Amino acid sequence: MFKINSVSFAIGDKTLLQPLDLTIASGRVTGLLGHNGSGKSTLLKLLARQIAPSSGEILLDGVPSNKLSARDFARKVAYLPQQSPDTDELTVRELVSLGRYPWHGALGRFTDKDRAHVDRALKRTELERFENRIVTTLSGGERQRAMIAMLVAQDSGCLLLDEPISALDISNQIEVMELVRDCAVEHGMTVVVVLHDVNVAARYCDDIVALSGGRLIAQETAQSLMTESRLEAIYGVPMGVLAHPKTGAPISYVA
Repeated sequence: MFKINSVSFAIGDKTLLQPLDLTIASGRVTGLLGHNGSGKSTLLKLLARQIAPSSGEILLDGVPSNKLSARDFARKVAYLPQQSPDTDELTVRELVSLGRYPWHGALGRFTDKDRAHVDRALKRTELERFENRIVTTLSGGERQRAMIAMLVAQDSGCLLLDEPISALDISNQIEVMELVRDCAVEHGMTVVVVLHDVNVAARYCDDIVALSGGRLIAQETAQSLMTESRLEAIYGVPMGVLAHPKTGAPISYVA
């Protein structure tokens, strides 16, 4: 879905992302991993057109992404930043309905088709019983699901999520990541998600893009990344890997 050709990003004389080349496959969950300041959020913002690359080109389905109109781009790509938008006392249904904006515009009529997409997004995220609740009265996990429901209603085919579980407890992290995984597996969406926990990434992602100091150091399947040497290269500390006692899946730990 995305092809990144020699893309870099700098502010003044400080380079935040060194030139990199990579491909992000359609219909898969790709996790962006790395220590703080590694360039994960910068890369995601470049994909989301929140910032423009200092050099290089980003192709979206074979077309330079900067050549698409804002509306056409939003119909293909939905983005959730680290700081969620102000819900301003919206109900859950009103928030999710905002996802339809790229399809009807500020003055366009909200159609039966738009309502059907909102209904489907509420059902897919299991928020139907909360649709009339004010978003700010929801728990952290419920609120994050509502934000993702807004993106699902956008019907863009690609979700870009910047640390969607960083402020959640373990049970809510699992709930949100199960939803993210379902978007790809059950509904064919492409997902790119910034994560800090490598074990969460290994469990829910198909592919991993790992960055360190603004440089690409790995792009491979989640399972093949789970080796002591690869993890130490990403995080800069000795890492160990053992098998999950029930599933046999690899689990990492600080050695």
